[in-house]
Amino acid sequence: MSVALNKALNDKILVANLGKTRTGLQAIVQSIVDRVLQGDSRGIPQLMSLFNKAKVFKPVPNPTRLTGVVVNNPIIPPV
Repeated sequence: MSVALNKALNDKILVANLGKTRTGLQAIVQSIVDRVLQGDSRGIPQLMSLFNKAKVFKPVPNPTRLTGVVVNNPIIPPV
């Protein structure tokens, strides 16, 4: 099954709306991105899943958590 899926995703296909040849995987990703850009909210979870699998985003630390480091304003001497 995985061999057939990999073969299908790597096969070149003609994308009708672009008139270009792409792999099946590229066509799927392009379709999901197009759906999200057109405002279809059902495509957002699929796009986020692709981002997570591709590790596009790095986790950002939560700025609301206290880290134990306190930064005070510097004392400016009077002029």
